[in-house]
Amino acid sequence: MQQPQAPQNPAIPTVPVAHSMNISQGYTLNDLIVDVNGADGYTEDKAALGTVSQDFFLQLTDEVKLADDFRPGLNSFSTGLEVLNFCNLNTAALIRAGLRESTASFLTMLRCMMVKFGFACNNLQRRAVYVDEYNVTPTEVFHRRALDARNAEAASLAQAAGAPIPIPDALPAVIPPLNLGPGSFSVNKATGNFISTYWDNIVSVVAHVFRTRGHHYMESYKELYARTWACTTIEVPNGVQMPTWEEISRAGLHCFGVRALHQVREWSRVHGRLAKGLVIRLDAACAGSAPVRTAAAALKEMSAAGWWTHFDAKYHAHIVAVLAEANRLQAAGTKAHINARLYNWADTWEKADEQHVIPLSPYILGWIDTLDQKDALSKQVCLNKRADGTTAIRAAWAAVLRNYMRDLSSKTSIAQFLAA
Repeated sequence: MQQPQAPQNPAIPTVPVAHSMNISQGYTLNDLIVDVNGADGYTEDKAALGTVSQDFFLQLTDEVKLADDFRPGLNSFSTGLEVLNFCNLNTAALIRAGLRESTASFLTMLRCMMVKFGFACNNLQRRAVYVDEYNVTPTEVFHRRALDARNAEAASLAQAAGAPIPIPDALPAVIPPLNLGPGSFSVNKATGNFISTYWDNIVSVVAHVFRTRGHHYMESYKELYARTWACTTIEVPNGVQMPTWEEISRAGLHCFGVRALHQVREWSRVHGRLAKGLVIRLDAACAGSAPVRTAAAALKEMSAAGWWTHFDAKYHAHIVAVLAEANRLQAAGTKAHINARLYNWADTWEKADEQHVIPLSPYILGWIDTLDQKDALSKQVCLNKRADGTTAIRAAWAAVLRNYMRDLSSKTSIAQFLAA
């Protein structure tokens, strides 16, 4: 993909997106299964709330006046000094947490864009978070600490020289920018342009992973993050050191809460900034609804097969029920997420009804086993869990389908198998 020109208005830059795709072509059954069928986040006992070290909390001074709710597109900073102090403060904190200076600065600018575009707020319920990961410190505190240190050093030097202890300096009437020592915020031009242009797409990748898996990051998510980023077709230019997705999702963005990430993605879509590869993933199945939505997607593809009428005749009631439940979950949006309250504090989880998936699971899995994509599709786990004890049916059904593929006139064997 050709790199874009630097935006004329950095406040609302224009983001070139990948070529247009038809949703049915761009987001396949294989994509859905690999995205949503991870090993984590699909049962209530695995939906435990994630936490991060306080070292990764968002650092704010009291000079930044946040609203009580998100204000998408509206700048939360009032002055350039607020931005400078924010960047220096967050970079210093992330460096103390053990991150490289370049990584800390990249993540700080990502945070800065979140605040600049109105995706930070004071109210915990509007943020939809259980733990407050904002660390707000009065600006005066930092300057008083520095002033006390300078006065103590001056007194120590005077005592050592046998000179009178000087009168301590007082805080100036106009407080200057924060001086937090070595490791202050610094990004090169290429990095600054890259983040200011694509920050919302980076955030939206994290939003997609949380939507489909139920956590910001686990080691098993590496491939999903890499594939989701690749679908944007955004190239990282020379001179830009992109942090790992673990650093971006946990150290950089966890402090904002899930609702903020979700709203960034929606704001980006509305303003035509979201890469098409992410647009077609907007409606991906939420963690907690994967068994039903995966089964429904598979059934729709199975319905094109020549043997479908025999299968539908036997399992019609279950098929209709699964498709109806999938439509209900799709309409429910993030209410179908196992951590629905992290998207909206007032929401409760609209749990999927999986009873009709269970009798269909061995047949869906047997059909998947016959596909050329078996290696990719076999990574899914949610239907396997609903098909416990039916391995023999799955294998037998796959054998019947393979026989049908070799001899399209063998519909009789399919009908006999289903009637048995």
